[in-house]
Amino acid sequence: MMPKIGKRTRTVLRMTIARSVNDCDFEGYAAQVKLAQPHYVEVKSMCLLRARALKEVGLESMLEWMKLRKIAKELAR
Repeated sequence: MMPKIGKRTRTVLRMTIARSVNDCDFEGYAAQVKLAQPHYVEVKSMCLLRARALKEVGLESMLEWMKLRKIAKELAR
């Protein structure tokens, strides 16, 4: 659906990454980007304030800027 929408407006694919939850399978993420064909891809870390209800994530699940940047560069490749 996104490629069709992208002909009329800008599209963005936001990926929220949390350590030990979904910080792997970059080939799968790259396949999603290729399928969606967004204009922009935003790779960000999870925010603890919004994830407090989830017992499996905590402060240690938030990614450091350099790790997040490395993930974004892998996806871009």
